[in-house]
Amino acid sequence: QLYLEQIVLALLLIYLGFHLTHPLWLVIAFISGFFDSQLFSSLSTLMQAVTPRPMLGRVIGLIFLVFDGVAPLSNMFFGQFIHAWNAHTYTVIGVLLIVAFSWLAWQAVRNKRQHPPVTNY
Repeated sequence: QLYLEQIVLALLLIYLGFHLTHPLWLVIAFISGFFDSQLFSSLSTLMQAVTPRPMLGRVIGLIFLVFDGVAPLSNMFFGQFIHAWNAHTYTVIGVLLIVAFSWLAWQAVRNKRQHPPVTNY
């Protein structure tokens, strides 16, 4: 589900790259915010499920540091692309996201088939 949400967001970015208008950008920003909240909820659940209890505080701190600490750097980095490529930057980012998350989803399905979950009854 996590990968599917990001693929939908990438499709919206590609659409935005071809049809950039102010009202459409606001709608896409609203939808993006919804998917981001879904992403962080899914990530929090996944993180709590796989992290040992004594390490949970450290892992949460590290994840929030990465998400909040990388944002200014990525804004500076992608700001240069937006300045040069205009709306087509959204298309490029959307295509990259689709490729990356499709590959991750394929890997997850492949790993699940190769290593089925063990149930102890």
